[in-house]
Amino acid sequence: MLEDPDGFAGTTYHLGTEYVNFHRSDSMQGHRIAMAPGLSLPLRKTWGYVEPKVGVRYVGYQLSDEDPGIDDSASTLTGMFSLDSGLYFDRQANFFGTGTTQTLEPRLYYLYVPEENQDDQPVFDTGLFDFNFDNIFRENRFNGLDRIGDANQLTLALTSRMLADESGTELLRASVGQIIYFEDREVTLPGETTQDDSSSAIVAELAAQLGGGWYTRGGLQWDPHDGNGNTDQALAQLGYRDNDNRVFNAAYRLRDGVTEQTDLAMYWPVNEQLSLIGRHNYSLEENRLLEAIGGIEYGRCCWRLRAIASTITDDTGDSRNLTFMLQLELNGLGRFGNDIDQTLERGIYGYTAD
Repeated sequence: MLEDPDGFAGTTYHLGTEYVNFHRSDSMQGHRIAMAPGLSLPLRKTWGYVEPKVGVRYVGYQLSDEDPGIDDSASTLTGMFSLDSGLYFDRQANFFGTGTTQTLEPRLYYLYVPEENQDDQPVFDTGLFDFNFDNIFRENRFNGLDRIGDANQLTLALTSRMLADESGTELLRASVGQIIYFEDREVTLPGETTQDDSSSAIVAELAAQLGGGWYTRGGLQWDPHDGNGNTDQALAQLGYRDNDNRVFNAAYRLRDGVTEQTDLAMYWPVNEQLSLIGRHNYSLEENRLLEAIGGIEYGRCCWRLRAIASTITDDTGDSRNLTFMLQLELNGLGRFGNDIDQTLERGIYGYTAD
C-alpha cells in the first residue's frame, strides 16, 4: 500500500476468519465458524490521523448435546463502525541531561456495534478482556468469538512520550484513558447482568527506561462508580535486561478483593555455560506461597540442558504440586523433554526462548 503526499493511503481491506471444532466428552460439542470482513480508510498526516472503518461480524454454530436454552444452529450477524483519530504535538526538552523530544498525543476512538441477542449461543472459550489501557481500543470487549459485544461508546485517551533525539529510544511514556458509554451494554456472558455505568474505570500507565538495562513500569485502574474510593487494580514493576540475556523482575500486583501479591523472578547467565533460574510468587493477602521455581541451565555450543523444579500451591493453600522438568536442546535438531521454555516465558517477564 503506497501513501501519497496528501496522506491518503487508500482503502484497506480486512478479513478475519476462524473455524473450530469443539469436542468434549459428556458435554456440549460442535462446530463454530466466524467471519469478520471490513473496510477502512486511513488518512494520515505528520500531525495526526483519522481512520474510519466499517465491517460485518458473523458467528454460527452446528451443535450436538447442547445445553438447555441453547440453539443447535444458533448464529449472529451484526455490523460495526469505528472512527479512530489522533493528534501529534511535540517540543524539544531535556531528560536528565539528554536531548529529547516530548510529545503530546490525544486520541479519540468511537465504536458502534448494534445489540443482537446471543443468549441462545454457547460459551466455549470466551470471557472478558482484562481492563487496561490497550484494551480500551478493542472492537470487542470479549476475548473469544462466542459473544459479539454491543457498543455505542467513545474512548478518550492521552499519551505523552520522551524520545531520545540521537537514538529515537522511548525513555518515558505516560498514558491515561477512559470510555464514555452512550448506551447500556446488553450482551453479557451467562450469569452476568447488563452493564449500565455511564463511563468505564480510569486507567493509567507509566513506563520509563532508567539506563544501564534497568526499566520500570506501572499501571493503575480506578473506578469512580464503586463509591469506596479504592484502587481496582495496580501494578508496580522494576526490571532489568541486558544484551547477555540477563533478566530480573520485581513486581507488586493488586486486584481489589481478589489478590495482592509480590513476584520476584530471574534468568541469570553466570558465564557462557551456566545460567541460574528462579521465581518466587507470594500472596500478601493470604500469606502463602503461590509458585516457586528454581533451576539451572548448562550447555556448550551445540547442546544445552535445562533442569527446573517448581511448586504450585492450590487455591485452598492446603496442598502443593511439586514438579520436576528436564529439557535437552541440540543445536539445529530441536528440543526434547518437557516444555521448559513455555514455563519460563509465562513466569519470567521479559524472558524469550529465542
